[in-house]
Amino acid sequence: MVKHGALPVESNYQWWTHSVQSGTLEHSGDQMAVEKMEKDPSATSRRHYLRLMRNLGKKERCSQAFQAAQEMKDSGLAMDVSCYAALVEACLVAGLLDRAMETLRQMRRDLGAKCSLPEETHNEFISACSFADQWERATDLLKDLRRSQPVPQISAYVSVLRSCMRCKQFPTALQLLKEMEMHSQSHFSAAQELRLELVEVLPNSHWKTWETSRAHDQPLTTWSQNGTKER
Repeated sequence: MVKHGALPVESNYQWWTHSVQSGTLEHSGDQMAVEKMEKDPSATSRRHYLRLMRNLGKKERCSQAFQAAQEMKDSGLAMDVSCYAALVEACLVAGLLDRAMETLRQMRRDLGAKCSLPEETHNEFISACSFADQWERATDLLKDLRRSQPVPQISAYVSVLRSCMRCKQFPTALQLLKEMEMHSQSHFSAAQELRLELVEVLPNSHWKTWETSRAHDQPLTTWSQNGTKER
């Protein structure tokens, strides 16, 4: 017996999307919005399925989120980046990193190899892999992010670097630290703080190699007050 307010595992979600759509039309005070929804019901249905997938994901009901996605596709609606991002986020909430990666691969098979997740979702994916000490996967995701976002957020670098440090992947950590310093003044400042953490765990041989390389490649790199790089 299903509790009141709960969705059965094998339920059909069309009643949910139709109910939400009807309620939106009934209570909307924006006549233009109502006319737009009536004119393009497929886009409206996709938005409601997307909302459903996000809500199920937040409640750690990952399997049901995928079931809703399948039903959406069966009804003739195509998945877009937002829909795939909702499924990836559902996997992350449930701690299913392998399924999240497979969903990312499926998105690229369906929408194109160069298709990228929204930056916020991508950062959450990086953070989850880093926290699980999956440093190789986190590093690959950071590389993916750089292709769509030339300057990744500081938090993305911090997550991957600390994962590499915990897993004693010092060469990778040093290379990422060097790369991080070149982006902006704020990235450079954050990198210096991470260097202090690295000093505590990095073997002297690696550290000396890194310092020599850094001095050779960027001997006089500084940052101006407006955040531009100077030599």
